[in-house]
Amino acid sequence: RRDGGALGYPAFAGFELEDGIYLIGPVTWLGGLLPCFIISSVGPLVFSCWTLRKFMGKTGACQGP
Repeated sequence: RRDGGALGYPAFAGFELEDGIYLIGPVTWLGGLLPCFIISSVGPLVFSCWTLRKFMGKTGACQGP
């Protein structure tokens, strides 16, 4: 931010980002660890592509003639 203030974590419906840690126990007990690992490995790739696209749009490198 330009005013130097800190940004908080995103929140939705009363839940914050770090509340996801409480899902690790039930997911493990219910045998859903492999799908959880697959989703957690795809997420950073999608976020990286989104960030790169956003960055390239601001610099004009992806702009056509």
